[in-house]
Amino acid sequence: MLRSLSVSMLLLGRVCRPLIICDQGMPRVTANHIAKLKNGEWSFNHFLHHGLVEYLDVNEESNALVALYESKCVPDTTHLEIEPFTVLGVVAGLIPYPHHNQSPRNTYQCAMGKQVGVMGCQPDAQFVLQLLHSICSSCSS
Repeated sequence: MLRSLSVSMLLLGRVCRPLIICDQGMPRVTANHIAKLKNGEWSFNHFLHHGLVEYLDVNEESNALVALYESKCVPDTTHLEIEPFTVLGVVAGLIPYPHHNQSPRNTYQCAMGKQVGVMGCQPDAQFVLQLLHSICSSCSS
């Protein structure tokens, strides 16, 4: 049997998403855990600390079998989505009723949502001068 170990350096800003861990196709999170969350006894960090939920990055997801719904778990299932709409991602998850839209409309909405997500900042004075210089140079020629 061929065994390998792949070590990947975690890059800052790498998107990881939380998933419920499954053993033999059975989710580790039970109704008792959900009741503790609803009662305020537990927070999301408790789920992480007790090994019920873990974050997966892109490299780990390629080797995982993730089910959208608990009823779709099979013995080979390794993880379960916390909420099915999270499979779309952060920006696409904000689209209301994406399954009722045409695919190009959803793509357009995602592109527009990414433009809104920038943080405003005061531009550097040197940058503004360089920009004005390049605009004026192109206009005079």
